Amino acid sequence: MIRFIEISEIPESGYKINEQISASALGMDDELEFPKPIVVSIDIEKVKCEAVTKGLIEFSIKQTCSLCLENFISTISSPFEIEFKSAPAEVFEEEKELEKEELDTVFIKGLEIDLFEIIREQIFLSLPMKPVCKPECPGLCPRCGTNLNLDKCNCDVESIDPRFAVFKKLKVKT
Repeated sequence: MIRFIEISEIPESGYKINEQISASALGMDDELEFPKPIVVSIDIEKVKCEAVTKGLIEFSIKQTCSLCLENFISTISSPFEIEFKSAPAEVFEEEKELEKEELDTVFIKGLEIDLFEIIREQIFLSLPMKPVCKPECPGLCPRCGTNLNLDKCNCDVESIDPRFAVFKKLKVKT
């Protein structure tokens, strides 16, 4: 797969990329575990001196459930649309607050687009912050640590915070 594309070399008909790429080719094999190649579909169009990319990245990834701590494989499909604009050097030197229209815009130095960087960025953006093996995962018992997906524990369901245990002895007059 081509890594760099010069905006000036994009034909009027654009580029269409439909490929599978390994995590090691993207330099991501140390950070995350992908059991299958990453499927990439990208359409790149030239609009004046700018480029617009629309694409879809599909991949399977091994993750750890944030509730039960078991490993699981999830399949993620991430559509994206990015506009690339060439910007003068001073844009990169000073901080500027982005406008709403600029959130899907990448300002580049020169006229070269790094496709691998786009793919890596979209993968990281599509990962859940708190991965869960299944929506109804009960997680671990907070008292004994038993994985409640695999086994039931014998912990007291009505456990009272020790700070409030003294109130249990109070009798309420009605």
